[in-house]
Amino acid sequence: MSRRRKPASQSSSSTSKSENSLPDDQAANTDEPGENAGPGSNLKILLSLWLIFHLFAITLSYTGVVGPSETHSQINEALQVYLRPAHFAADGRPIYLARGEASEQPHRLQTSRLKPLADANLFALPIDDSRWETVAPPGARGLGGNDRYHRWLSTAATLSGNEQPSLVAELLLPAVIDDTEIKAVRIVRLPTELTTTADDSAAPPYAAYVARKNANVSLVQVVQPRLSTQQRGDDDE
Repeated sequence: MSRRRKPASQSSSSTSKSENSLPDDQAANTDEPGENAGPGSNLKILLSLWLIFHLFAITLSYTGVVGPSETHSQINEALQVYLRPAHFAADGRPIYLARGEASEQPHRLQTSRLKPLADANLFALPIDDSRWETVAPPGARGLGGNDRYHRWLSTAATLSGNEQPSLVAELLLPAVIDDTEIKAVRIVRLPTELTTTADDSAAPPYAAYVARKNANVSLVQVVQPRLSTQQRGDDDE
């Protein structure tokens, strides 16, 4: 006895009907997924592009301190408008890595409202004496203002050690010229783990009193006494 088979066309047509029976909204979502992208994705793209540009500019600035090419210098110069306000510009100067620790920030500027003639030991007072006011560095450690403060005082202390008091006065005058009550200034070196007891008890790297005459203001350095040698005579033996 023979059995009848269903035509193949009926099974294929039923399958095609089930595939075509998807809702219209699902079909629209699978066809055009890009239309549902919101503003968040655009913001992520912009932030990614800015981050790539930022890292590229910083890398270009800090790699330009070692023999940059002409093209490198031109691009680096054009990027200074962006890098300098944010204090990321190396400006072709040698750089070193720092952690902002106390040992890397040993200098402080101090001012006093007492006349040095009224107190002979004014400049020999300890760092934490109440007769001296400390001008603290601006901002947190590692930021631009804080870094410039320490470079400013480190340069002044170095010039004082090289016996250049006029250059030191030019660096410090802007900090005292407007306050008429300041009578004396000094640069002190804070004790750190790298200094010894003898270093901590040494005289300030720079000390001066403020001389004012009409509109003229100047700093007169107070030279600390130094050990000297002289030839001994027969009577001294």
